[in-house]
Formats: sequence, structure tokens, C-alpha cells
Amino acid sequence: MRVAIVILVAMSIATQARAQDIDACERAARARLSVGASARAFLLERQSHVVEHRLARDGCVAFLAFGSAGVRDVDLLAHTTAGDVIEEDVEPRAWGWVRACGEAGLVVAAVVHVHAGRGEVRVLAIDDAPERAPELGREVGACFARSAGRGRPLTDAGETPAMRSLDRAIEDADARAGGWRTVGQPMRGWLDPGATELHRVAIEREGCHRIDAIAGPEVRALALVVIGADGREIARDDRRRRDASVVLCPDAPGGVVVQVHARAGTGAYALRHRVLDGEVLDAARVDARASVESAELGAMLRDRGMVARAIAWGIADGRGAQAFDVEVGAGCVAIAALRSRELEGGDLDVRVADEQARLVGWDEGAPSVDRGAIPVVWSCAQEARTLRVEVRAQDATGRFLLVTGEVTP
Repeated sequence: MRVAIVILVAMSIATQARAQDIDACERAARARLSVGASARAFLLERQSHVVEHRLARDGCVAFLAFGSAGVRDVDLLAHTTAGDVIEEDVEPRAWGWVRACGEAGLVVAAVVHVHAGRGEVRVLAIDDAPERAPELGREVGACFARSAGRGRPLTDAGETPAMRSLDRAIEDADARAGGWRTVGQPMRGWLDPGATELHRVAIEREGCHRIDAIAGPEVRALALVVIGADGREIARDDRRRRDASVVLCPDAPGGVVVQVHARAGTGAYALRHRVLDGEVLDAARVDARASVESAELGAMLRDRGMVARAIAWGIADGRGAQAFDVEVGAGCVAIAALRSRELEGGDLDVRVADEQARLVGWDEGAPSVDRGAIPVVWSCAQEARTLRVEVRAQDATGRFLLVTGEVTP
């Protein structure tokens, strides 16, 4: 399976200094390709965005990523949900193409990394994708023209699926844990096939805690179970992936026992204990789950020079969408929906349109039981505007908190 990345340059080679119309470039790509879904993010240099796609049927899909004129060079990594690297694109250029083929239900994660520049990045999932990228440059012009970037091979690059070291896996997990503070050093262990190891973790303060099990290169899948002081199970992550994570929000301090079980493979692993340490929106404090997501979203927005603002609580279910009219200022804005505990195991979808009912973007999020990414839609414009936001839940009914992120004045 392969993944591609495309970064927009300027509307023409002679006018690269001007901000290009990223919407026009997407329309041009859609006119030529069978686009099934799209996602967007605003990234600074050396920041990344993950897009997951599940094949609806046997066949192939490609990822085409492109950005605004300020994005000059990108890398792209494709991996399985177990963490195995499938393909990477680190060519010194601002576009690329990689195709993924498999059976229905296969999930591939595409990681877009901005190596140079900053700006809005979009990723298109293309159904029934051809083996090679079509000659988009001839039809679209500079939207997908080649540009001189700084290629940087990843340290895991190789002819076979790359295997990450445990130390690097710990570093990657720490980098993704925005809004959380690590407690002490990683607890390390070794798992034989089918073996279980126990760790005692002290919960010394109230609030929310997160425990991550991080697998080394030879462990293909593991499970994480947390047992309370009364001997009963209080949390579990048994998705049979390389890493596992649970969040606990106890009412009082105490100790827990953490079981780490090898589902596939053998080798080293590490356990990380974290406490929620990010800034929580006042409106989110009434719900533990929303508090956690508020801190995680806030950390991500601060990295982009933005601040979070709570809009309103709403109720979502699978029967219809709850709509909001949200006034935002000029520039880039993020629209996000934070899940409550009532939506545990469910999935929130966010759809945003402009005042003319034209689609701005949508994010289908991920089931909260999978600790999937918070659904966020990005919008950039030169003028203040009113956005129509619709939020819908899948497989659950419950409250959510609508939040915006805007650039700090």
C-alpha cells in the first residue's frame, strides 16, 4: 500500500509569491479524480496531521495531499493501525502520489508532515485509484507543479516495512500527548508470546490520568487492562494494535494494577503514566471526557498560535444533525466538537458550510472508544464570516461541546 502527498505551490509559476486559491485547486483535482473523502488541517513547520481511511470494498485507494502557497515541502508516511510502516514519500518536491490496495475493512493511516513552511493542508482520498498519478500538472498548472523542497529520508526507511525502535516509539508517543504531563520515567518490560505482565501505578491526585502501553519493534499487538483497588476492571484497551491507551478519572487518589498482555509477537515494551495538565475550558469542566478533550485540543491549538473558545453545548444522535451559526473573524479558524462521557464508544461528525451553503469541510472523527482524533474542521478566509456548523453522532446519543480556535490577536 502506498500513500501520496501533494502540496500546492502558486497559481502560476510567475506568481508564486501570491496566496493561491486552495479551493480552486481542490475543484480541479476533483474534476479529474474520483474523490471519496477529504480532510484538512492548518500546520506549522514540522507539524503533522493523521488521516485514516477504511476501504469500503476490495480495491485500491490513493491519498492526494496539497496545501496553500506557504507550504513548501512535505513528507508523507503510511502505516497500518498496528504501527507498521507501509510506504513513505520524502522526495524533494511539493507533491506526490501513493496508492493503497487491500480487502474491504482495511484501515490505513496517512501521516502528512510539513517539512518546510506553514499553512492549510488538504488530503483527498481517491477511490479506485490508478497505479500512477495522472498528469495533473498539465491540466491544473501550478497547483500541482514540481517545486524544490528539502527531501529528508526518515530514519526508518528501508526496502521492507520499517520497524521503529522502542526509544523512538516512546518519543513519538510523548510528542503526541498534548495536554498531558508525564509522571516519572517509562516502566519497561518484556513480553513473551501470550504472556501478561503486571505493574502497580500510584494515582496520587484527583483528576484524569492516562496510561499508555508502547510496544517495541517485535511486538505486533498488545492489550492493556486496568484493575482497581477492589479487584474489578475499570478500563481496557484491547483493539489488538501495537500501542494501547486508557484514560482514568478517579474521584480520589489510590493505586491501580495495570496488566499488559502480548496478543501477537514478543519483545520489549514501555508503560507511560500521564496526568492531565493542559488548560481546560470552564464550560468543559462539567464533564470528565470533555475536560480531557478540551485540554488536548487546547494544546494543539496553542502550537498553532490559536486560543480555544467554547460556543455552546449541544445534543447529537444518529437521527439528525444539530446546527449552529458561528461568527468568526478573518484568518484561519478551527471548528471542533468535544465528546461527553455519554458519547463513549460513539463517533461525532462535524460538517461546516459557508453563508452560501457551500461546503467548507467535514471531519468524521473516530469512535471515542478508539481514542480517535477530535473532529476538527479548518477554514481560512480573508474576511470575517458566518459559518453553518452541523454536528451529528454515530452509534451513540449524548452531549457535546462546540468549540472554536482562532489566532491570538
